Amino acid sequence: MDLEQLTDVFRRLGARDPESWASSQISGGIPQLARFVFLTAAWTHVVEPEGGAWIEEQLDAAVRWPQLGGHPVAAAIHALRAKGAADHELTALVRGMQSALLFNVCYQLDAGGASYEDVTVRWELAQVDEQGQRLGSIDALHESLCETDPAEEP
Repeated sequence: MDLEQLTDVFRRLGARDPESWASSQISGGIPQLARFVFLTAAWTHVVEPEGGAWIEEQLDAAVRWPQLGGHPVAAAIHALRAKGAADHELTALVRGMQSALLFNVCYQLDAGGASYEDVTVRWELAQVDEQGQRLGSIDALHESLCETDPAEEP
């Protein structure tokens, strides 16, 4: 793809600065499209800032699966609501913690490995083609996480 085509792809995917993402991929050889798609997909697992559906889902889960020990999230929701916490405050708290966790997971992936005592393990996130052949590493995820947050204003 040329710069114009790639810019259009980023625009259609909702990138805030599609020209920058595309230019960086073309001129710097950085797999920005793979990074953008991974990060965009990762954000779908974080509660939406204006949505409260997650609260009802958690409360329903506690009823559906009581064998989970009373479902601690549901218990916390009930306790915080009893103390006057509003649903938007609960959502802000949970979203903030989920966002921090997502950042830390991305940072851990970017670290490329870890050592504990005499054991070292290496890892990477890699882009593969349709046949599963490795195309290259996808790194520096934590650097673009905030830029792909769907709740942030352009």
